[in-house]
Amino acid sequence: MATGDVCSAGFVCPPGTMFPQQHPCPVGTWSSIVGAQNLSSCWLCPPGLYCNSTGLNQPSGVCSSGYYCSGGAVSAMPSDGEGAQLCPAGHYCLGGGVEGILPCPPGTYSPQLGLSQVEQCLICPAGSEGGICPRAHYCPEGSANAVPCPAGTYSNLTGQSACSRCPAGYYCAGKTDQFTQFPCPPGFYCPDGIRKI
Repeated sequence: MATGDVCSAGFVCPPGTMFPQQHPCPVGTWSSIVGAQNLSSCWLCPPGLYCNSTGLNQPSGVCSSGYYCSGGAVSAMPSDGEGAQLCPAGHYCLGGGVEGILPCPPGTYSPQLGLSQVEQCLICPAGSEGGICPRAHYCPEGSANAVPCPAGTYSNLTGQSACSRCPAGYYCAGKTDQFTQFPCPPGFYCPDGIRKI
C-alpha cells in the first residue's frame, strides 16, 4: 500500500497533487521550502544569480562575467534567456548583479558591450603626448568615447576626466585647449565660464 509524503523543496503540492514532482517551481524561480502548497512559495531568482530549470531548491549559479543578471534571470548569458544582459558600454562586469557593473577608469573608455575585466577598457584616443584622452577633450568615468570640452570650458592637458572653467578675461568656444588664444576683446568684459562674445 502506497503512502503520501511531504512535497520536496523546489516543488509545490496544492490539494489534489498526485505525485511529488507534479508542480515544480517555474524557470526563473526556486524554493527551499519543504511542504510548499502554492506557487507563492517559489521565489524569484535574486539579482546576480540565475535559475535555469524548473524545480530548483537553490539558484543555478552566478551570472557570467561580462554580463549582469537582474531578478528572475533564467540564464547566465543573454543569448540563452531572459533576465541577464550584456555589460553596458563604458563599463566592465565581474559577473553577478548590478553591483558587479564597474565603470572604465578615468582616461579610458569602451564602446563595446560585454567587457568582463578592466584591462579590456581602451585608452582614450591618442593626444599629442600619446595614448590618453586628448587636449580639448575629457573622458569622464565610464565614458564610451572622448568628449569635446563644451563652450565655456577648456582642457590644456591630456588624460583629463573633466574640463576646466574658462577664466575671467577670456572666452572659450567649444573644444578649446588654449584659452589664452581667446582674450576678451577691447570694449568687452568676460566673466569666468564665458562661451562667446
